[in-house]
Amino acid sequence: MNLTLDIRKTPLLLLCVAALAASLQCGGSSGNASLTYFTEGKKHYARKNLEKADELFRKAGEEDPGFLNATLMRAKIRYYRKDFPGALTFLNDIISENSSHLDALFWKARVLAVGGEKTGVERNEREREAVKCLNAVIEASSGHIQARTLLALLHEKNRKYRESLYQYHAALREEESLVHTRSNLAILYARMGLKDRALKELKTAMAICDAAAIPKGGLLEIKKEIETP
Repeated sequence: MNLTLDIRKTPLLLLCVAALAASLQCGGSSGNASLTYFTEGKKHYARKNLEKADELFRKAGEEDPGFLNATLMRAKIRYYRKDFPGALTFLNDIISENSSHLDALFWKARVLAVGGEKTGVERNEREREAVKCLNAVIEASSGHIQARTLLALLHEKNRKYRESLYQYHAALREEESLVHTRSNLAILYARMGLKDRALKELKTAMAICDAAAIPKGGLLEIKKEIETP
């Protein structure tokens, strides 16, 4: 099994760089205490124990005021509790510290899109601000599919159909890049002898193809080669 099919290659280095960037965005490095609180908070958040998670994220932020992702998690908790003013307060605090914090900008757009007044001038102002935040996210990270999708929905809501179509099509192009990444990861797993994980990645890639109407002939060839003894 040589797995030398002619597909678009995504260097493993890029994946490492992305992981490093994500870890750096978590904030400062004041020691283990803030990270411990944050990690425990994520566990409770995953279990939907939001009150305990919020307490732990608060402690993480107190240990390290520069740990902006702890503040982001507190904003998310308030979003899911429909406390939109509280969520905006935390998100604006993050953006005041780091105006290019993409997650904070995206979540601010989500809050503005669903929270607050539903009619009148204030609603229009909130939607304009949401569009501004989403454009900032996309300008910095063109592959942010969630931002493009939300922006498309806002344009569609305001009958800006051409702009909405553009964002949807751009999101579909990014879906295609995810297919290539998944296929490369499947090949890597296969070379490491992790056949089950390789096939799982291919299954996910094929599901993306089905949803985005992307041809999957190359994926089928890779699957056949992986399954060949």
